[in-house]
Amino acid sequence: MKSKDAFQYGLAALVIGGWLLMFYRLFLSPIPPENLRLADMMFGSLCTAAIMVLGFFFGTNKESAAKTEMIFKSTPPKPEEVNPGVNS
Repeated sequence: MKSKDAFQYGLAALVIGGWLLMFYRLFLSPIPPENLRLADMMFGSLCTAAIMVLGFFFGTNKESAAKTEMIFKSTPPKPEEVNPGVNS
């Protein structure tokens, strides 16, 4: 596993873990009234981040990154292989 992949998986785990913790705090444990607005904003931000993480890992961005890496590693064909007999 590349260090870039490890970082992405670690960051994704951190975001999803933060979302689960905030979900627990908002719905299953009491929050002081003076902190409720802040907790709501944090939960909204974490929801957005969690959606982005899930979209990357299960959406087209991950496939696009894999396709880009595959294209980068490939070697282009020689002109005579693409159009044989054109320059003969």
